[in-house]
Amino acid sequence: MNRENLILSNSCFRRITEAKWLNSLERLNIKQIEFLAASPYYSIFDYDTAQDRKKVLINWREVFREKNISVFSMVPEYHDYPVNLASPDQKIRQRSIEYYLSYIEDAAEMDVAYVYVNPGWYTVDFTKEQCFQYAVDAVKYLSDEAKKRKVALYIGALLTEVTNIVHDYASMCLFDKAVNKNTLLYALELDTAAKLEENPAWYIHSFGERLICARTSSDISKNKKIMNLWKKCYALNSGIKLAVNLDSQDYWERPDEYMENILNNAEKL
Repeated sequence: MNRENLILSNSCFRRITEAKWLNSLERLNIKQIEFLAASPYYSIFDYDTAQDRKKVLINWREVFREKNISVFSMVPEYHDYPVNLASPDQKIRQRSIEYYLSYIEDAAEMDVAYVYVNPGWYTVDFTKEQCFQYAVDAVKYLSDEAKKRKVALYIGALLTEVTNIVHDYASMCLFDKAVNKNTLLYALELDTAAKLEENPAWYIHSFGERLICARTSSDISKNKKIMNLWKKCYALNSGIKLAVNLDSQDYWERPDEYMENILNNAEKL
């Protein structure tokens, strides 16, 4: 596998300085990144006005161009903030829509093609079906707004919360059918597939070209189950991207060493 298939999230480097992160990308010859939109690198909550945000985004765009780094996608942080597109609370849903819409606008400003969106989660004491519909309606709206700005949304099946609207292959298919938009794209979450013992071929055959990448928060140099799943993906589609998103103390302290090991193992495929 070529290193060009690999996408490295800046979350792997969020506990080090911006300068060291950029130097690491150059040293490791990383040409594509998944830009986690969160402090300390960039968050909409760090700026008072849209104009302030625009200045920072333009600066990032120029930095990446100068270093010949392509931003594959923007991933707004969705764990630390009260963001839930499926919430039964209308105020929370609206605030969540506005949150993602801001990042869609930011992605367009940075010439980034994709924005990752979490459809949200249902509340256990509220109607699951209604929360599902709230998420569908919100993603439909955001997808239309993104298209106007020449940006596409993509989602993945996340097991981080047990009540996630999209949490496995089956729920992803149901959500796709309900949204019914060919502009909505998908990611294969390898950690989810590994835990549930899902076959990557299901995702690849169901979503075809709309499956734009695989993602993992695991160290594929050590996790054989994740590595084997990735091998299956790559055998079925050699053009698919692998986004690596590591966030633990080991990687914060010695990011270059760990990234080099992961990259070398991935290239052996």
